[in-house]
Amino acid sequence: DPSLAAIRANFIEEPVECKVVQSQYVLGVRNCAWSSCREGCTREIFECHHIYVEYELSKDQSIQDLSINRQRAALFVNVKGCGYPPNVDCERWISQFGVNDSTIQC
Repeated sequence: DPSLAAIRANFIEEPVECKVVQSQYVLGVRNCAWSSCREGCTREIFECHHIYVEYELSKDQSIQDLSINRQRAALFVNVKGCGYPPNVDCERWISQFGVNDSTIQC
């Protein structure tokens, strides 16, 4: 259930600045256990995109040790990482949010 997943994810309300540190197109069912964006939630995937970002915790959540403040995470189109057109358009989403070394709000 996406809404339950959102509650469990413990999202913060204010977006943070994220830097895309790795965006790659991957082939092979063994390499695609997950995908940052997938059109269709029930089909097997043989090609996928893996997008990783780095972000810093907000000042309210900040810790004295600055190295701990920097986090790395996988970026997904939504809580489930998948959806159906027209709500989810992976080609457009990846071209907007999957550009290496770009900075986005997430």
